[in-house]
Amino acid sequence: MEPVLALIVFGLALWWLARQIGKPPAGSSTPATLRVTLSADDSEHPERLTAPLVDRIVEPPSDGIWLRPGRSGVVQVVGEASYQEAIARVVGRRQPDGVDMKVTAALVHEPDNRHDRNAVSVRIDGTVVGYLARADAQVYEPVARRLRELGRTGYCQARVRGGWDRGRGDTGYFGVTLRLGEPESQMKLLDEIEKRDQRAAR
Repeated sequence: MEPVLALIVFGLALWWLARQIGKPPAGSSTPATLRVTLSADDSEHPERLTAPLVDRIVEPPSDGIWLRPGRSGVVQVVGEASYQEAIARVVGRRQPDGVDMKVTAALVHEPDNRHDRNAVSVRIDGTVVGYLARADAQVYEPVARRLRELGRTGYCQARVRGGWDRGRGDTGYFGVTLRLGEPESQMKLLDEIEKRDQRAAR
């Protein structure tokens, strides 16, 4: 019995030590970050996508702000499964080779969303094509709030991929990713824009 008890005590000691190593030092804090993936292959089967890349980036309207892109990787939009037909309308229609298109996307905070008061929808040509993941929306909330205070809308580059239709049920899923930098860099950008607007108003 004693060897078993010793093993249990040893295991608990290892567990406690692992938890202590994983903790940040007292008084320190780690800034929340967006969940970034390093791949831009967002369709179900990227190897099946044969469409050439099309650049359909347009400038945002006068009240829009280009948000800073991330240094690497992309932020994955979620919920596209519910907006497949809407995405198809935005990109034109489904094609035998699919779609690979860069577009301009607006990030719109939805504080009255009944599912999540931090919800941020992703819109292309005014059409909702998905949302930031719940964790990303929570991290992005200070930026969304600041944009609302400034009466502006944030825009970034999006990429729509997938959506082929070769008949007989051979269809691909549309995926959407964003080139969106961390909230800290966006807040610095908004500070600069606010100061610029104040100087212009003098």
